[in-house]
Amino acid sequence: MPLFVRNHSIALTWTSQNCQAVRLAVSGSKCKVQAAWRGAIGENGASLAEILAHAWKAVGGDDSTYVIAGPRDTGWGMAAADAPANLRGEELRNALAFELRKHTPLPPERLRWGFRRLPRAKGDAQQPVRLVFATTDHWNAWMKAIDGLHHVDALLPAPAALDPLFADTTVILPVPGSVYAFEPGEGGRVLAPRPESAPPSLAEALPGLDLDAEAIDALPEEQRREFPAAVVLALYGLTASVSADRDTLFQLPEHFAAHRNIAVKFIAAAAAIYLLGLVVYWLAASFQATSALIRLVDAEIVRTRNALNAINKLMSPKDAERIRLLRQELLDNTPDRPDFPVALLAITKTIPKDAWIAQSLDWRDGKISFQIQTPVKNLSLAQQLEESPWLGDVSEKVSSYNQNANVYTQRFELTARYDTPQEAEALRIQQARRREQQRRDALQKKSEDAAEAPNGDSDGKEGEGDARPAAPAEKPAAPEAKPAAPAETATESTDD
Repeated sequence: MPLFVRNHSIALTWTSQNCQAVRLAVSGSKCKVQAAWRGAIGENGASLAEILAHAWKAVGGDDSTYVIAGPRDTGWGMAAADAPANLRGEELRNALAFELRKHTPLPPERLRWGFRRLPRAKGDAQQPVRLVFATTDHWNAWMKAIDGLHHVDALLPAPAALDPLFADTTVILPVPGSVYAFEPGEGGRVLAPRPESAPPSLAEALPGLDLDAEAIDALPEEQRREFPAAVVLALYGLTASVSADRDTLFQLPEHFAAHRNIAVKFIAAAAAIYLLGLVVYWLAASFQATSALIRLVDAEIVRTRNALNAINKLMSPKDAERIRLLRQELLDNTPDRPDFPVALLAITKTIPKDAWIAQSLDWRDGKISFQIQTPVKNLSLAQQLEESPWLGDVSEKVSSYNQNANVYTQRFELTARYDTPQEAEALRIQQARRREQQRRDALQKKSEDAAEAPNGDSDGKEGEGDARPAAPAEKPAAPEAKPAAPAETATESTDD
């Protein structure tokens, strides 16, 4: 048995004399006929359409239940065919239309037909197909018969729904005046007439079916033998084949479509509209924010353009000439050498803290002369003054020593000017060499201190295996730039 995907289905069958209706329910693999109804056509003057509508209501038909209808008389046919498994849609239908001509002499305009895809073996390149066709006259009669029903999900004769329901089972289905056995055979179902005059019972017609048919068993025996076709269609309505065959079987008019799950569809539609509204609102808010930002940027651009225009208007030719003259005046009056405050600050930062200026500085158009007195003579003061980027051409004119006052007097003459690039480069090289020499002197002093440390407690004896190296000779005192004045009052005369 195939997998059931629904819990309930209703099947309606009819002949020219009577009609049958069953409501089938499934629980696990066990099926149960919940309701069965049988009526004769023509009773109380009712037509077939009215009888079928009454039968649908009698077995509890509603919008949620699948309804399968099918005739039990002649006027239709079916055939087995194979089609390439890769064909789909119109290509498959066109190929089967050509195959249909082999099984009926009627032209296509006098036929209504459809097909069902049957299960195929894995890897098989051919798709088994069951063709179902009916004459146009019989199709119109079927449409007239089901016209009173609320909805119909599928319309087909019961033998067309045997596979895959009863794939390996011989099913016996009666038709008015005859009984036929539908046996599994090569390429489809083999139709074999049965010699019995009386139709078989439901258990004989559908062998191997686990069916609780208590509702049918309550009917007279002659009527019970009319229900196998209705049970087959009801079983077909419980499987997924109804949905799979919807687009390939007989196409029913639109007014037969079932309106199921209206509330669920309404809620889904409302949710979709709500989500769409949220998306539209979000897009509108984003667009509004972007538009506001664009407007703000445009306003700033306009404001900036107006400000530039105002500035350009202020820049008249007369103003431009005035600006040019001011610029030229600034260039012409730019000093080419440091002024007196800058030179004085440079001298003040350079001379030692313990020195003082004995006479006032003399400034004559960039030429500077001054005299300092200090208790300790600084031999490198001239060089330090020369290293200043604001001073140059330094020369020490007078240097004397007063023994009574223990004061050194030094007189310098220099020029307030900026260093040239060559002097700046030479100064940088000189400073680098001085730092390197200081580093070497520090290393030498450290090594000398380390060599003298083990011999610090010597007893003063000489020549007794003392391996201590001789102390280095004292460095000669650096010569003064100029010999000291006589020991008397060593003051210098100034050129006042």
